Amino acid sequence: MLKTIYQLSFEHNGHGGLRDQIIKVVENTFASIVRFQAVIPEDRHSTKVLGTLRQGTGIVVNSQGYILTVGYLVMEATEIQVLFADDRHFNAEVVGVDFESGLGLIRVIDPSDIEAITLGKASRVSPDQLTLTIGDSVEAQARVVTNGRIFETGPFIGYWEYMLERALYVVPQNPAFGGSPLFNLEGEVIGIVSLQLNQHQGMNLAIPIELFYEVESELIRYGRVLSRQPRTWIGMYHAPYQKGIIVVDVMPDGPASEAGLQKGDIVTHINEQRVRTEEQFLLQLWAIPVHKKFQMTFSRQNVQHVVTIEGIDFYEFYHIGGESTQFFDQ
Repeated sequence: MLKTIYQLSFEHNGHGGLRDQIIKVVENTFASIVRFQAVIPEDRHSTKVLGTLRQGTGIVVNSQGYILTVGYLVMEATEIQVLFADDRHFNAEVVGVDFESGLGLIRVIDPSDIEAITLGKASRVSPDQLTLTIGDSVEAQARVVTNGRIFETGPFIGYWEYMLERALYVVPQNPAFGGSPLFNLEGEVIGIVSLQLNQHQGMNLAIPIELFYEVESELIRYGRVLSRQPRTWIGMYHAPYQKGIIVVDVMPDGPASEAGLQKGDIVTHINEQRVRTEEQFLLQLWAIPVHKKFQMTFSRQNVQHVVTIEGIDFYEFYHIGGESTQFFDQ
């Protein structure tokens, strides 16, 4: 049976019985939170950044064996092994990945006697609302429980051409962050924890659970969302800069790399339109249809350059996943 480590704070005055509420949520959700390990072939593009072995947390969302987590942990995986808290092992396969939300869905092969977790709503979440994060830590070989609060809600921009209009910022951070469920004190999942953010004293970023509701049916049916226009993707890692957007790095063999962009370049225009912020950069990029060539202006060592780029669909570059080929020794 999986060990549980409580990292709790009771500084929230006026919330009597908080410990009892936390223990109740942990007990009620224990069977529906899983640890998994994903294996990705070395020749897949994502291994250059994320490696060939990824481990994280997921939650069972229905009795058919579907497990929700973050997409970067399972993207391009061909082998997935799932461990439940009662030490039962299952093999799993990737169902789908939604690059826009950052969520991923896997499915246990031949599920039996598994319990679904209760999903809630994040739309009414506000700053200072009390929360609970539960995740499986590989390093500690234990389930880590932390209580905290919503620090703020608001936009989030990731350096990998990623943007959420509304994300949940949670303090303090849980060390077992990837795919961990974020709960309200009623025991409902309101978000999926994606990242650790190190500003201030450290916090977690969580994806609101409503984004899963929006994509669930299409992920199950198609492996991705087909009802919306695909976003143009160029494989450029970016950060804000005083004169524009700085290129932090480029994905090898991606459109930005093929066009000649390099680390340290300062992007100032897309199709002669000025870009001053990461939000402007992404919105202008995504307004261009996939495979339509466009011009990007950048500065390199104070010399201006213009290149032509043909952006592609993210799913042309990355595999969604594949069926499991390796099984546990029973």
